[in-house]
Amino acid sequence: MVVRYKKEAAVILAVSLFLGSLLSLYYHQRADSIYTDTARQIANQTLDQLEFTARESEHLRYQMKSVVSLLSHSTVLLDYTSSPEPDKKKFLEDNWKSIASKQKWFTQIRFLDLNGMEQVRVNYDVKNDLASTAAELQDKSQRDYFKLSQNIESDEILTTKIGLEVEHGKLVQPYIPTLRLSTPVSSSSGRIGFLITNLDLWYIADRLSYSTDKNLNLEILDESGFFLSSDDKDKLFGSVLSQRSQFNLPYQHPNIWQLMQKKKSGYTYEDNNLFVFNRVELRGEETLYLLVKIEPHRIQHYALPQIKSLEKQVSFVLGLVLLFSIPSLFFSLYSRRRSMESKLAQAALSGMSAVMITDLSYRVLMVNQEFENITGYSSGSIEGKGILRLLFRNKASDEAFSIWSSLAKDRRWEGEVECLTQMGSPFIGLIRIHGVLDHSDKVSYYIVSIVDITERKELEDKFRNLSERDALTQLWNRRKFDETIDHHTALLPPGSESSQTCLALIDIDHFKLINDNSGHDEGDRVIKVVASLLAENVRDSDFVARVGGEEFAIIMPCIGLDNAELLLNRLRRLIEGSMEAPVTISIGYSNITLDSSETYKKSDIALYESKALGRNRVTSA
Repeated sequence: MVVRYKKEAAVILAVSLFLGSLLSLYYHQRADSIYTDTARQIANQTLDQLEFTARESEHLRYQMKSVVSLLSHSTVLLDYTSSPEPDKKKFLEDNWKSIASKQKWFTQIRFLDLNGMEQVRVNYDVKNDLASTAAELQDKSQRDYFKLSQNIESDEILTTKIGLEVEHGKLVQPYIPTLRLSTPVSSSSGRIGFLITNLDLWYIADRLSYSTDKNLNLEILDESGFFLSSDDKDKLFGSVLSQRSQFNLPYQHPNIWQLMQKKKSGYTYEDNNLFVFNRVELRGEETLYLLVKIEPHRIQHYALPQIKSLEKQVSFVLGLVLLFSIPSLFFSLYSRRRSMESKLAQAALSGMSAVMITDLSYRVLMVNQEFENITGYSSGSIEGKGILRLLFRNKASDEAFSIWSSLAKDRRWEGEVECLTQMGSPFIGLIRIHGVLDHSDKVSYYIVSIVDITERKELEDKFRNLSERDALTQLWNRRKFDETIDHHTALLPPGSESSQTCLALIDIDHFKLINDNSGHDEGDRVIKVVASLLAENVRDSDFVARVGGEEFAIIMPCIGLDNAELLLNRLRRLIEGSMEAPVTISIGYSNITLDSSETYKKSDIALYESKALGRNRVTSA
């Protein structure tokens, strides 16, 4: 007797150790999986952000060149060059000051004559929002950008390499990175000089670095791998400053740089750090690289909630193993009864779920307490009734027949079913039906287990919704917008140039001033108010998304351009008159075409025209 107990105790101990080992193995594998999935999710989100940044850089480049082209052909400049009188020069300088203050990205706007001498110059300080005329005009005839400008054609715009600001032959301190745009200025008599603008790379980098993740440190590199923009200012401009030449990505991380030459975008790991990159081709002018380095502790920070949840799950399951494995094993070793009551008890202990036993005609013979708790039916009230009427009330008869056919063939079935409690409340049940065989290998009865997974399904729906919603405004996010506009594009028949669906891009006017003067909290509040007004005042069929910091998009199906303009102007006036947020909006819109990128670009150009014409207006592409 003692020997038998020792053997049984050894079996119980061995099984407990085995289950504990399985839990430990599961924990480590699942923790590794969570970390890997989190890193992949962060990488994909960062790739999306970098792709948006790349598109934004292309938009900025187009806008800046458009402004430079307009400046070079402006009547104010041509009037001055034809008759360089003091009052005309002052009028030109005031015009340039206004443009520099509004656009923010110019640090200098200059007109040089054919000999390279500055004739008019306006400086702009973005930190102090101050535009001023130059105290001293300089000879720039020996500068490389002026020499290169001699060879460009009329209406061509030259983009120079990114370098540091130089005055009177010396680097300006503190260092100021700059990019110059140069274009010829011509009159009826021929070429008379050059319009040259210096661009504020700090301001442009700040525009490109916008992210919903405040910890995202975007770095911008030139085509040789030297840093042009980074939170660490001490490693910038290694291509010009010899004391910083060691801060070069090909030198520091040659494998990453090699990968960046082969792929336009992607991510990789090195020294436990995650590197995410995107290459920006500026149409033959210059290649820039966008790079984000994500350290392990940040990935662990984002994975921590899931790890904590996993630890709780493993602890709970381990407790259940210790609590139930010994009695269950002891019961199975000593009990030899095969009654229905024994089967039901074992099923309840093993699965902790609602259990029902039916005969071969699927009539209820017995249920456990958990079944009564979930469904509200008592054992006596449903005994002898068919489970088809109880659990599958919303299932079509042919689908129920499919379940019975599967049971007849495989003697088991599993699936999710929308069930109703006795009070008529719906819940989603994961149902498993298992046929219990007798000694002649025939089904003697069925065990039906039910797990209420309503909360899990609701959580899945919630997570799905979170992945498609903007966290601040609860509008659709950029990812959902891209999917939706591609869907509408796919609906167009081949060969059609446009549709009765319109895309509108909306931007809050002077939004940076709100952030600068009132703080980011007020900026967030204004974004939420504008989002709410847009969502509440469009048609039920319209799709509203937040696609950037202060930029929104509306996809309007079944509407022509004229009716779209009426709707958009109503939205514009509604926001202009709102007491909750004293702002205005600019809108650009167009028909959706077969190319979603072209559609977006057309609406974006129309939006830019709205801003260029004074903002607070609606413009069609």
